[in-house]
Amino acid sequence: SIFGGNWLSTFAGEFSFSWGIALLPLLVASVFDDLRGGKGGAPRGVSRGIRSGFLLGLIGLCHFFVFMPAFFLPFFAIFGLAPQLFGKRRGKGGRNRAGGDGSAAAAPAASEITLRVIITYVTAFLTMAFWLLPMATTRAWAQPISMIWRFSSLKDFAQQTQAWVWAPLAAVFLAIACARRAGRELRSFMAFALYALAACAFLFYAAPGLGMPDIRFVPTALLVCAIGLAVIAERLLARLGMREPGGKGAARGRGLLGLDTALPSAAGFLLAAVLCAAVPFMARNAPSWFRWNYSGYEARTEWPALQELGERYRGAVDDGRFLWEKQDQRDNKDFGSERGFENLSLFTGHPTSEGIHYGSSMMARAATYLQSSYSQNPVDPEAERIYSVVDPESWPARFSLLDARYIVTHSEKITGLFAARADFSLDAKIGKFSVFSYDGYPGHYVQALPPDAISVVAEGAGGFKSDYYRFFREYELYPYPFVAGKFADQALRALAKGSGGLWRNYDEYRGVHLAKAALAGAAPAAAPAPAAAEKSPGAVPP
Repeated sequence: SIFGGNWLSTFAGEFSFSWGIALLPLLVASVFDDLRGGKGGAPRGVSRGIRSGFLLGLIGLCHFFVFMPAFFLPFFAIFGLAPQLFGKRRGKGGRNRAGGDGSAAAAPAASEITLRVIITYVTAFLTMAFWLLPMATTRAWAQPISMIWRFSSLKDFAQQTQAWVWAPLAAVFLAIACARRAGRELRSFMAFALYALAACAFLFYAAPGLGMPDIRFVPTALLVCAIGLAVIAERLLARLGMREPGGKGAARGRGLLGLDTALPSAAGFLLAAVLCAAVPFMARNAPSWFRWNYSGYEARTEWPALQELGERYRGAVDDGRFLWEKQDQRDNKDFGSERGFENLSLFTGHPTSEGIHYGSSMMARAATYLQSSYSQNPVDPEAERIYSVVDPESWPARFSLLDARYIVTHSEKITGLFAARADFSLDAKIGKFSVFSYDGYPGHYVQALPPDAISVVAEGAGGFKSDYYRFFREYELYPYPFVAGKFADQALRALAKGSGGLWRNYDEYRGVHLAKAALAGAAPAAAPAPAAAEKSPGAVPP
């Protein structure tokens, strides 16, 4: 189900991805038709470009992981293959160079193809502009997620990406594209399908660098394989004499993707019977999945715990955050979803540390790091990211910074660590869960600091988001906040300069303030020394 685009993912909430997948075959047919040409001049060429662009824009509005490989499809014309693959070039007056009227057998002129491609992308942009432009201009505040799908072996890679589907079909497509006896139109579509598979492969390997999960480009590749296989099957049926009304010439003229092919009744019934027999086998886990997914929280083992949490800790946004120790995959058994505790805000009214899509919030990495400081099995969406170990010393500072009031624990180790802390108190025991309250709960999200407490730090190589993430990890620096240089106005810069708070980079700022924090921590221990020295005869006070 990680792939998306199937019934189970659709009814689990991935419906937007499924809409994008459903629209993709229409785009493939439309773009292929644009490149192939046909009767009509420029006006029809313009309308075809608009049709493809509108479909591409709709896919982009549905799901960007489908849009990205789809975006490459019209570029197929850039390689200059259309005249060679789709027919002979037209000469002046719309007639092809071999004679004739330049109809179905003739490829559109290069200028017409270029016009269609340009119109396709302009139309797609205009269709998406109301969402795309705000997204692009605010991207600096979002957080990428470079989740990499790990494969233990080549066999594991083949199984998880369903290479048994795309690898042999890609070889078949290549063989047909190179076979002159296959016919120009079939060869051209096989080349087009190979190009689409290459786009999917490119995005699969480039995805981590783009901050995207790589596995999500596999569904598009599998769908392209299915379309290519359908085209091959149609051509084989045509060669067996199952042609469209009108004879051989009509079959060629109507094209490969037409829906009016007149299959004999026997072949149609046989195909339907095979498909009907295959569907229950392929969806054999669907009934149990539906029963599990739609029985709700109330049918789960730990529903009484959620119910009691909601009744005992009914509150509002101003009543402090609820945090929780991550359960790993046990959440699925306890609550029906590993995101069960993320919905504490719905059950209790208290805000939490999570609940926002990872790729949309600048605080996503900080929330993940926070959870790793008090969980044995934290969520790990980015394998290359630096996470914390269980760190009780950091808890008071982090809870104070986020105005966190309660935390739910379940493991013996984490429960024991919180019980041993003087600044946390056991507030409730609900089944296997313990709820601790933070005694130093500040009761407010905003803290007033003296004017000279703020520093201005120039951005490092990783940008301001990387600097802020490092600041969150190093809780010792919380008393010395900073503003990234790109967001500091002249008044703030002047204030920081007066107090010596202008820094060339984060490392410089970090070194000085960590030293200050170390000195501040050592001061109470050194304070009794002068008094002891005064009681000692002959001692010289420092």
